[in-house]
Amino acid sequence: MFNNPRLKRKGFLLFSLFFIFMVWIVGYFLWDSVQTQSIERVRQQIGQWQLWLTGVRWFFMTLLAVSLPAFCFWLAKNQLITQALATQIIHHRRRILIWLVVLELVVGQGVLIKAFGLLAGNNP
Repeated sequence: MFNNPRLKRKGFLLFSLFFIFMVWIVGYFLWDSVQTQSIERVRQQIGQWQLWLTGVRWFFMTLLAVSLPAFCFWLAKNQLITQALATQIIHHRRRILIWLVVLELVVGQGVLIKAFGLLAGNNP
């Protein structure tokens, strides 16, 4: 994707370290909550944050939809990717967003689990 292998390694390393750090922070707070409070209390707190986190995920999907063309053209302008690749990524933007929405509905909202529950006769 990127033409500069050094930049590609550096970017991959920085993104990996960032996400490792974020996972560590979330894990630390969850572990601390489990040790100091009951499991049911932790489940209630996560339920309180669920709506806010859903909004954050939808915000980032919207941000991706809006800013992807400008970001791709910026990468092409700085010769990090070719113009043809930028056009191809923008062409596939709708497909990328559809898959993100499907993943959000299936994993984030539990639509598949709720559908199986309805098929099994369990009321939500």
